[in-house]
Amino acid sequence: MISAVVSLASNKPDAVRVPDPDIVSPGFLGFMTVFLLAVVTVLLIRSMTKHMRTVKFNADQLEREQPKDSGVQAPGQS
Repeated sequence: MISAVVSLASNKPDAVRVPDPDIVSPGFLGFMTVFLLAVVTVLLIRSMTKHMRTVKFNADQLEREQPKDSGVQAPGQS
């Protein structure tokens, strides 16, 4: 047990093996993760755009319904 720890501790940092970049790839799981994130992002952007249109429409509708400078102030306003 102690000899295994000593042998691991004596390894030099430059002796670390680096995998060949031509062999290592993200694979199918990496592709599916990125693809699903892209699909979810597009769906969230579409949903946000729809909600923002609704809010803008409601704000415009409220603005048209309110009287234009009727001269009457709400209580508590100076």
